[in-house]
Amino acid sequence: MFSSFPSLFAILDDYLESDHYIDLFQTYQKPFDEKKGEDIDILNQFFLEKDVVLKDIFEDLQRQGSIYLSPNVSFLENRPMTFLNSVENKVSLFIPPSAVCDVSFLVGLVHELGHVRDFFDLSSRGTKKVLQMYPDKSIFTEVLSVEHEMDFCRFLIDNDIHKTAAQTRLAYFYDCYFDGLIDAVLHCSIPDDCHLLVDSDDFTRKEVASLIESEANDLDSWDDTLISDRFESLQYSYGFLLAPLFSNHPQIREQFLTFRHDSFDPLALTSIGVTPENVAQEAKALMKTYFKS
Repeated sequence: MFSSFPSLFAILDDYLESDHYIDLFQTYQKPFDEKKGEDIDILNQFFLEKDVVLKDIFEDLQRQGSIYLSPNVSFLENRPMTFLNSVENKVSLFIPPSAVCDVSFLVGLVHELGHVRDFFDLSSRGTKKVLQMYPDKSIFTEVLSVEHEMDFCRFLIDNDIHKTAAQTRLAYFYDCYFDGLIDAVLHCSIPDDCHLLVDSDDFTRKEVASLIESEANDLDSWDDTLISDRFESLQYSYGFLLAPLFSNHPQIREQFLTFRHDSFDPLALTSIGVTPENVAQEAKALMKTYFKS
């Protein structure tokens, strides 16, 4: 069962070898102290406006002691990080010890809570195998998190809360995800017979696509080096493209959630109104609203 998570074992090894082992597994730390009541109010206001389930999830994580002070290791990059335990259907949220409670941190926290929201929603719809495969093998794994990230920036701007910082963050949002979209488009535009070097091995693009498709149906088969860069660009790109549409049309998102864990099917997206025209229209409208010259 666990053979599909070699990268997770590597991460856990780093944890166990760190000086922060006791803090990590035995110390519970709330992400905000009493002096940060304003930030709690901001989050609660956003949760109530956007998705009250997020508020319940955040409170449950605090009450259950599932928010930890993370070890001071480089791969955490001073940002929140979520670990999804599909075996026990549990979640752990890790807060960097040196985290600064600014807009960027709050945006990152909302993004991670989007993953938690996605995880628990999927656990009510799919099997244990689906839960194990979905985070790394579904093209839609970043959709809800990116939508919540974008909506939180919009919420701050619309309510004149840390407006300048939020505008900067939203601009970064577009810059960052446009880069991922370009990477995805460039990869998809490579001819099928073009040869690629993947971890020193030679593949055609068609062979890479075939291997990814076969691995998506095989829980015991996994190759991080083959998938990571290309597939991650596609994951974030789908989140970036679908976020404006889903945010403005939540009924489409709810339909999407019923099949997002199935095999990828463009016709399923089209059937609920996710078309290139609609996606482009919503994205352009949002950009005109928040990036006026």
